[in-house]
Amino acid sequence: MRLHVAPSLLLVASLFPFSPSASQAQAPSSTGSVYIMTNRAEGNSVLVYKRASDGSLTFSKEVSTHGLGPGLTLDPLQSQGSLSLSNDGKLLLAVNAASGTLTAFVVNSTGISFGS
Repeated sequence: MRLHVAPSLLLVASLFPFSPSASQAQAPSSTGSVYIMTNRAEGNSVLVYKRASDGSLTFSKEVSTHGLGPGLTLDPLQSQGSLSLSNDGKLLLAVNAASGTLTAFVVNSTGISFGS
């Protein structure tokens, strides 16, 4: 599945810097990842998408946080900031509001995995 998103809408994205070149105009190449938290009450998870240089997104995988999200709410901003990438891009932190836990993922070349 491919989804096209304009680059200006990627505020939820964690993108690694890239410099477009003439060779990249030929075929979209990967320029980073986008992480989206589901906030499902029955089991929270992070959806991982790969971002191509043309702005399109390709679903990569879903990773459980082993916690619970708040589910549907009248205030969709209550979970604002609950998914955060560290300044060095090596850790992704997910708040599981309903279970009162924090999940730390290590960011690597294949996506994310649980921190140790």
